[in-house]
Amino acid sequence: MSLPVLEKKGDIILGGLFSLHDMVVEPSLSFTSTPPPAQCTRFNFRTFRWMQTMIFAIEEINRNGKLLPNITLGYKIYDSCSTPHQALKAVMELVGSEKGSGVEETQSKDTCPGSVPAVIGDGGSTQSLVVARFLGAFHLPQVDALVQLVKHFGWTWVGVIAGDDAYGRGGANIFADEVRKLGTCVAFQEVIPRNRAQTTLSSIVSKIRSSGARVILVFAVEQDAAALEGLTEIQWLASEAWSTAAILSTPKRHHQILQGSMGFAIRRAHIPGLKDFLLRLHPSSPNALADPFLIPFWEEVFQCSLCVQAEDAIECVHCLPEFWSNAERTACIPKQVEFLSFSDTMGITLMAISLIGSFCTCVVALIFSCHRITPIVRANNSELSFLLLFSLTLCFLCSLTFIGRPSEWSCMLRHTAFGITFVLCISCILGKTMVVLMAFKATLPGSNVMKWFGPAQQKAIITFCTLVQVIICTVWLVVAPPTPRQLMPRESVLVILLCDEGSAIAFALVLGYIGLLAGLCLLLAFLARKLPDNFNEARLITFSMLIFCAVWIAFVPAYISSPGKYSTVTEVFAILASSYGLLGCIFAPKCYIILLRPEKNTWKHIMSKAATDKF
Repeated sequence: MSLPVLEKKGDIILGGLFSLHDMVVEPSLSFTSTPPPAQCTRFNFRTFRWMQTMIFAIEEINRNGKLLPNITLGYKIYDSCSTPHQALKAVMELVGSEKGSGVEETQSKDTCPGSVPAVIGDGGSTQSLVVARFLGAFHLPQVDALVQLVKHFGWTWVGVIAGDDAYGRGGANIFADEVRKLGTCVAFQEVIPRNRAQTTLSSIVSKIRSSGARVILVFAVEQDAAALEGLTEIQWLASEAWSTAAILSTPKRHHQILQGSMGFAIRRAHIPGLKDFLLRLHPSSPNALADPFLIPFWEEVFQCSLCVQAEDAIECVHCLPEFWSNAERTACIPKQVEFLSFSDTMGITLMAISLIGSFCTCVVALIFSCHRITPIVRANNSELSFLLLFSLTLCFLCSLTFIGRPSEWSCMLRHTAFGITFVLCISCILGKTMVVLMAFKATLPGSNVMKWFGPAQQKAIITFCTLVQVIICTVWLVVAPPTPRQLMPRESVLVILLCDEGSAIAFALVLGYIGLLAGLCLLLAFLARKLPDNFNEARLITFSMLIFCAVWIAFVPAYISSPGKYSTVTEVFAILASSYGLLGCIFAPKCYIILLRPEKNTWKHIMSKAATDKF
């Protein structure tokens, strides 16, 4: 699992390791599942200030175009939690991009993309030693200033005293190894015990006096260094942990311990602008969300938890479901309402497609009206054709009821209008198919089947089929009518308005009845496939029904899986696609013949073609 990281992109990335927490609570191990990550506790305010100082320095450098022209510094900062293993995990993630970037080892590190040329931290010795050993393999510099000091003065006989911890032992061992490489002899190397037992301290003092060494390095913390008071005539080399320690700088001890000592200390200076930078840190600042350490710091300082989203920032109370907290978490503001509106790009597009379809249907009706006495119009049952065009116009227009803010009336209108208009449309196609099929049967000798499928019977079939859908929709509106509903996901800033079907069974019956009529129509058209091509519309009706069925079969899973307003978009798209399929397959070929191939619009041509064409 990746560690929390505070990062900023740049041409050169500087690493940062800081002990922002002083303790790690290790999880209990069950050995049956993946162990959870360790929890860091006890926030360290001083280290947090160091981290922010690094960020401030980098931002100041980037703002000054004269320091690094055309180069932007970035950073990656991790929390080592004052533990070696956490520091090691952090440094492995820090340099992971360098090792895993796929760059050959022969390539220069300066040109390696994603490489980290410098690492700042860690402040703790134990973590620093682990990091130092790891980073040494990547050739990052580690400067031992104390060794350079010995070399500068030409000392050849030195003693080494270390504290009994990773800081003291590690530093003393490295120092001893490095000065030996310079030809300097180490007279002795002793360790001050943690309990600072008097017998051990006396033994160390005896070795110091008997060795004759007058230059002694004390690599320890201030409490260990204080145990050596009373020794004089010695040139002490102080590590930075105690060189400026307050308890060793009093007048009483100054002459006993620090007189003539040399060491290194972290430079103290006033950094202009740093204080204002630190005071501007706030959870509501623009970069707060990208900083995983700012909110824990803020909660630790004020001993309270920040309000989560959807809560008021002062009283920490939940906003109402239709409200959301503002950026400052100080007030509840209304959530943005989302629905398929006439001002949306999607709504405008669907509305335009719907109006174009209605216009095309009216144009087809006008063409048929102007050529109503021509053979191709009369041969295809002009009365049913005009009724079909009227129902198709209603199908196109009913899609407009799905656009706009849902209300009680619009929700009831959109579903009932959709169901009834489509049944009327399919009933007309079913009537045309039955008439064509029966008309061919009537040409057989002795057949009187057409008396059962005259104009009155055709109207009765269409009326009956449509009346069934009207009854279904009426029962639906009475028992469980569609109503507007608000979807308010807890973690969303949107209130989604849509129409709830009220009764899923009724909605399924409406769609199922339309599907039943479409399937029956497709079956009859398939049975009429062997009839003469110019005497019936079986082929065109079959194509139109195949498109219609394919659209609505695909609609069901798409509608169920579409979130929010996109379920409405899916339904409108299905209505328009199936309407265009019916209009194009049934009427486009006839308009083509009427307008562009008038020589085929004659009784002679219709009756002359052989009846051998099959679907």
